[in-house]
Amino acid sequence: MRVKLKLRGKDSQGKVFEEVATTENVSLSGFRCECAADLAADSIIDVYLASRSDYVGKASIAYSYSKGPSSHHYGCRFIEKTQSWVLQ
Repeated sequence: MRVKLKLRGKDSQGKVFEEVATTENVSLSGFRCECAADLAADSIIDVYLASRSDYVGKASIAYSYSKGPSSHHYGCRFIEKTQSWVLQ
């Protein structure tokens, strides 16, 4: 399932970022997406549904891999989740 999300947090340099990302897949407990921001493992990000700006919760970066300097893929696991997530 592809879902547009707005991600907010701090990148690996401690700089605040906000970016719209599309999921590559979703589950009850998390999602995988591509994002231009360089995020450190175990970083905490705020997650929103981009279409409605609904707050979904906080997620931790569980794993990452890169396909170049501006193409990072992240596996994210929710540590806090509201009823706004696409799967219940």
